[in-house]
Amino acid sequence: MQILMTAYTMYINKKYDRVGHIFQGRFQSIIVEKESYLLQVHRYIHLNPLKAGLVNSLQDYPWSSYTSYFTSIDGLPSLDTKGILEMFSPDPARQKQLLHEFTLAGLKEEFNPIKKQIRGVLGSSKFSQKLTRMLKGVRP
Repeated sequence: MQILMTAYTMYINKKYDRVGHIFQGRFQSIIVEKESYLLQVHRYIHLNPLKAGLVNSLQDYPWSSYTSYFTSIDGLPSLDTKGILEMFSPDPARQKQLLHEFTLAGLKEEFNPIKKQIRGVLGSSKFSQKLTRMLKGVRP
């Protein structure tokens, strides 16, 4: 199997003038410092299919967790949405509406966490330095 995957990777790399394994560079993780950044990243992720023109409505993208904030789907594991929703209001009756309004407001913004992050950290330089010290074994 390994030989077939290597051959396929070589074929794709040659055809599309690429290097590395097929999914290289596609997915990234970012350490997020503040709740405000978390909400920005949350909005960015959920708006991607809409901004890319893949769907006309946020709820129409089948691979998004966005609809989990509004309805539960039988047969699928439930997503813990409580933490994000509580950031908008302590009132459960208002949480979903405020989340939806906040998300749609992002259509007017050009926030891109991939461009804003530095070395995998989205936050202040002080926060980044603290993480660097912790990685080196220095206790906070």
